[in-house]
Amino acid sequence: MTDTYEVGPFRLDPTASLVTLSGVPVALGRRAADLLTVLVRSPQQWMTKSQLLEAAWPGLVVEEGNLAVQISSIRRALAQAPGGERWIETLVGRAYRFVGPVQTIERPEPARASLPLERNHSLPAEIDTFVGRATALEEISSAFIKGARVVSIVGTGGAGKTRLAQRFGWTRLSRFPGGSWFCDLSAARTVDGIAHAVARGLDVPLSGADPLTSLTRVISERGECLIILDNFEQVAPHAPETLFLLRASAAEAAFHPTDDDQPAILQIAQLLDCLPLAIELAAARVRILPPRSLLERMDHRFAIIPAARGRAQRHATLRATFDWSWDLLEPHEKTVLAQLSVFEGGFTIEAAEAVLDAPPSGTPTFAMDLVQALVEKSLVRRASERRFVLLETIKAYAAERLETDPQYGGPSAARAAEARHFRFFAGVDEALATADRGAEIDNLVAACRRAMEHGDAQSAAGALVRAWHVFVRIGPYRTALELAQSVQSMQGLNDSQRAIVDWVAGMALFVLGRGGEARPLFERGLAASRAAQDRHSESLLLRGLADELAIEGRIEEALARGAEALAIAEQLDDRALQCGALNRLGAALWRAGRLAEAKDSYTRALRIARVIGDRRMQGALMGNLGIVHHDLGELDEAHDLYEQSLQCALELGDRQGEAAERGNLADLGLERGSTDDACVQFEAAMAIGRFLGHARTECAGRNGLGDVFSAKGDWSAASEQYRVAAELARETGDRRIEGRILYRLALSLARLGKHVEARARFVAAEALLRAIGDPTSLVELYCRWAEAAMLLPDWLMSAEMIRRAENAARDIGSPRPGPFEEMLQQVRALHATQSSGDGSTELTPPAH
Repeated sequence: MTDTYEVGPFRLDPTASLVTLSGVPVALGRRAADLLTVLVRSPQQWMTKSQLLEAAWPGLVVEEGNLAVQISSIRRALAQAPGGERWIETLVGRAYRFVGPVQTIERPEPARASLPLERNHSLPAEIDTFVGRATALEEISSAFIKGARVVSIVGTGGAGKTRLAQRFGWTRLSRFPGGSWFCDLSAARTVDGIAHAVARGLDVPLSGADPLTSLTRVISERGECLIILDNFEQVAPHAPETLFLLRASAAEAAFHPTDDDQPAILQIAQLLDCLPLAIELAAARVRILPPRSLLERMDHRFAIIPAARGRAQRHATLRATFDWSWDLLEPHEKTVLAQLSVFEGGFTIEAAEAVLDAPPSGTPTFAMDLVQALVEKSLVRRASERRFVLLETIKAYAAERLETDPQYGGPSAARAAEARHFRFFAGVDEALATADRGAEIDNLVAACRRAMEHGDAQSAAGALVRAWHVFVRIGPYRTALELAQSVQSMQGLNDSQRAIVDWVAGMALFVLGRGGEARPLFERGLAASRAAQDRHSESLLLRGLADELAIEGRIEEALARGAEALAIAEQLDDRALQCGALNRLGAALWRAGRLAEAKDSYTRALRIARVIGDRRMQGALMGNLGIVHHDLGELDEAHDLYEQSLQCALELGDRQGEAAERGNLADLGLERGSTDDACVQFEAAMAIGRFLGHARTECAGRNGLGDVFSAKGDWSAASEQYRVAAELARETGDRRIEGRILYRLALSLARLGKHVEARARFVAAEALLRAIGDPTSLVELYCRWAEAAMLLPDWLMSAEMIRRAENAARDIGSPRPGPFEEMLQQVRALHATQSSGDGSTELTPPAH
């Protein structure tokens, strides 16, 4: 018997190392699926780390951090079910157990060997560990995301092309609902040979006299799938003919080529210079004409193409193909295709309805019908369930028609279509602007620029704000700043428009770490919003100003501005504004070390975010609450919140949120001793921060790497990371973070014997943290200073620093953060032992 398991709403198939939800594969790798299998087979029982490591990495020696990474990925996957992220419990440092709902389903073996087991891939098992080549995998994935239908992997023999393709298939099983299928063409030499090799890879028998038609039907029934054609080089000459047959069958299920069609198909492919796009466009015409008739219609047009060579000939061939396809369209279809060229990065049916001009009477009036007609002719492609795209070559051709063809466009029609485009996107709400992981960003940027060209200040400002809601998630922030600065230069902005544009520009500068430049914009925008009596913008600008003041260490002013922002939001009864204001108030309170108040503010904001359904804010607030729990020494609660926040960020494509939570999880992992895993997470967060242009993320990553090296006792490497991090903190104007990094740097210098420089860094850190009134950080500063003094040894200095730490701890109030109390106790004990001459001189690096 072969058992499968129902895990809540999920189904786990151990044979295929596959987890599905409602029949759709879940993004979970083979090792993670194997780990989950071990856990669900023994529910409620603790499984030791060694047992789990052996199950997922049999016979291999791997770091325990890899186990933590896989468990985290399982929790993220299970979080798709309510409470699923809590179905795996942790016995810190020792074991895991599964406590969620699980039911064993006994599945009998097939009665006949001829009936294959249901599965969603035919990928060969990976016999060893796949190392590196992350960039190559991302390039392949990016090509498919951008609309590629065929991706070729080329290279010399032995370069690992086959292994790379197989690895891509394993890692993207959930990306292709129809499965990933490996087809070895090494023995194929003819078109029929190709068909039978592909059939073997798809694990299906071929029936009938026409194997290609049968194969096409099988593929179309499976839906979107990945087919890996290995050893393709020896059958490449047959590719164009094969492509025509596949695309023709997809366009017309009843298509069955006759003996007369076969030579016509080959001639069509040759006439089109074997260009895949041209072949696809021609093949789509079998709905109305058989291949031999298509060839007759093409002969005259393509006979006039100059006998050029190379790129010019290919361009001429493609241009002639477009002309031919255009001439076969109905008049209203030509109008629609021309107008669709104004979209950037694709469009939804709702957007098409808003932007397309009404077609002439007597023709289809629904955008869905019009778009579907173009999809069937391979001129528009479906990018996702809700989204459609034009290939860039077709888009450029259609745009030219819109601009130059008076019958279906012309300059005035082009400008009118652009105006409908930018007015639509300037008016969308935040939810629509940020849908599908920010898929509309290109349209929003284009709308903003077009509105500026048309002199429409209201639409330019509206599109800019919506673009910012996407930029803040996916970056890059520098592009957002440049766009905002362009709108700022427009003539005719009224006070309300200038206020919101200054807010976007100020926020872009703030996240870029240029807060000193942001504050004047927040203040100018605040004055403009009050002049316009624009209370909504006033609240946003007060929030931005509160953020910048908090970073500068002017906490009381920050709290006052935050309170004003919240009061306005409450007067407007705007719950989204209230949520944002409470979040920023919580951040200022946390910086002040007022953790109980910060927790309350974050909790209130999270409650509102859940009511209004704002997933991004829910994720951000769970992460912020996790930091508070972390500071309070409640590590399990912090871990759960960090994981939930990361899941939100990954779900929404929120790169800023992802970077923040990877950094938070790394901090927590480091505190629990997982140095290698923490290092990987810090590096990942820094890479995202660099792309976004988020200076504080890179600063936090550098500081974290310094902590990693400190934990390993590599004080030289640690001090170098701390130096860079301190400089970044200084550039961003974050005095609190700069002070915290400086005392870490000071201790690492003291451990290297550089006591004079160390003391200077401690003094600088103390001045910064006293100036901003941060008793929480001062406790750790004095504890680390006491440790450094013991290295000299200077027992009087050590005792003085312990006294200062105790005074700072009393200033924190209740509840006192657990880690700092433990730190004080540790330093007191160490001082007592060392000053009496007993024990070793080994000192513990910073815990957090």
